[in-house]
Amino acid sequence: MFFRIYDEIEFKPKFETASVRLADYEGKKVYQSLSKIYKALQSCGRNKRFVRVKNLCESDLYIPSKKLLIEIDESQHFTEERYTALKNYPKGFEFSYDVKSYKRMCKKIRSKDPDPKYRNQQRAWYDSVRDFLPKICPEEVKKVIRIPLGEYKWCDLDHKNKKDVAKFKRLLKSECIWRK
Repeated sequence: MFFRIYDEIEFKPKFETASVRLADYEGKKVYQSLSKIYKALQSCGRNKRFVRVKNLCESDLYIPSKKLLIEIDESQHFTEERYTALKNYPKGFEFSYDVKSYKRMCKKIRSKDPDPKYRNQQRAWYDSVRDFLPKICPEEVKKVIRIPLGEYKWCDLDHKNKKDVAKFKRLLKSECIWRK
């Protein structure tokens, strides 16, 4: 369906300028916000050392012409740890999706990924860093859209049907997924 809307799509993009190490943001505007999230995740009581790489691993989709990152969130993204991270997001900071809806989904789904033991903390941290990419590397990413799977039957849409394409565009712009 994305190919009906956008000419160029990159799958599994990497952003080399996006570190997942908190120390790399010292002295930058995002440090205070990221530090609060990181410390909250450390206090979840599991593992203090959940960052095991330097750079952010692959994302889902990237639309270069729009500098738009699209993340498809399956149930494993809706954990207590993700809720903790979202709860510590700065007030007044604009995100391109409805953070309140995501918090509700975390409370409702409460997914657990026990292997490795720190995986939920790690995923919550990496998702948080992705959410901050418009502030971290605005020359590469202007907006991050998160599409929660399970909230809508995306596969029922036919990319050859003009009405379905229009519906998909409306859903992408709807308040539950995208903030204008």
